[in-house]
Amino acid sequence: MTLTTRRLRLTSAEIAYLAALAEAPVVVGVPDPFAGALPEEISGQLDAARAALLERQVIEASASGPPTASLAWAEMLAPVFAPEAVAVIHRWTAAHGSSTGVLYLTQGRAVEQSVEEGAVALVELEPDQAADRAVGLIGLVGLLDLPEERPGAGSPGTLPIQALHRAAALARQSGPDQALAVLAAQGLAPETAAPLAETLARPQSSWTVRLYRAAGAGWEARSVGLAHGPGGLFSLRESDSGTVTVDPQPQGAVVEMLEGFVAEALAAHR
Repeated sequence: MTLTTRRLRLTSAEIAYLAALAEAPVVVGVPDPFAGALPEEISGQLDAARAALLERQVIEASASGPPTASLAWAEMLAPVFAPEAVAVIHRWTAAHGSSTGVLYLTQGRAVEQSVEEGAVALVELEPDQAADRAVGLIGLVGLLDLPEERPGAGSPGTLPIQALHRAAALARQSGPDQALAVLAAQGLAPETAAPLAETLARPQSSWTVRLYRAAGAGWEARSVGLAHGPGGLFSLRESDSGTVTVDPQPQGAVVEMLEGFVAEALAAHR
């Protein structure tokens, strides 16, 4: 199937208005534009969003009820408000800060979302482009800037996700020693825990790919990521049971791992 690429820029309030029309309880990857706002402020923003969407013909007025998405945009917007899967790719580097890209997927359709100058930008993709675009969003080229293909030391180990989060917070606040104590208490081998604590204390970059799949009224989530710092490179694989497996990895293995995860995750939506 060949699509004519369509692009649409929306404010967060316009996304919220369209989501309400579509009866979508949540739009993954879009922050709540009304956090902390008073009811009258929310009402005013939604009225302004409705007027702007009507003027741009994204929605059409109806004599018998609320507006509806125009035929020109309805198919493109469907994956955003009723996706079968959503891939959220987050990248952070000490040099350039953080960036996030989102892919909304249904069978045969894919839409990329990013934030540009405060607006939500949506771009329709060919279904076959989704996996390639996800790899691009991860920024694997950035991995080539790492000094050497040096994995973290040690062997793989598993610990509760909350324990890893606590170790990371302590490392940022107080340095590696307290983080090392948390990691060691969870049974992580000393030869793995020590370099990981160093990486958590002085991170240089991190990547996370999180995949959400519609499951009944909720979502199933999977994620994989990596942490890079003075202690080397570590892959991080979360499980359904609330644990994360920490694995020292060379650069080439990290690239293959992320690419493989993306390809497997998005294969059903090509």
